[in-house]
Amino acid sequence: AKYGVTEAMAKQMCEAEGLLSPIYQETIRTGCWFCPNRKIKDHAAFAKEHPQLWREFVQLGKVENRAGVTFNITETIEQIDRKVQLYNNQLSLFN
Repeated sequence: AKYGVTEAMAKQMCEAEGLLSPIYQETIRTGCWFCPNRKIKDHAAFAKEHPQLWREFVQLGKVENRAGVTFNITETIEQIDRKVQLYNNQLSLFN
């Protein structure tokens, strides 16, 4: 902001210099793979690419006496996992 450069401009500059992380080819949201703000399609892609880590994540939702019941504001890990399973098992006309 100090130099009048937006996030989009910074991304373009990094891309032009070959400094953009390869993760941007897979998703628009980077950071922690377990972020509660990620979209279902991003969780679904992670679950497909890293099934063991996803299973461990789902098991965390079953831990008793944890600090909170929901993972994000409205959903439990179990509810998110159901959505991920539906997303990954849906048929596509374009595949």
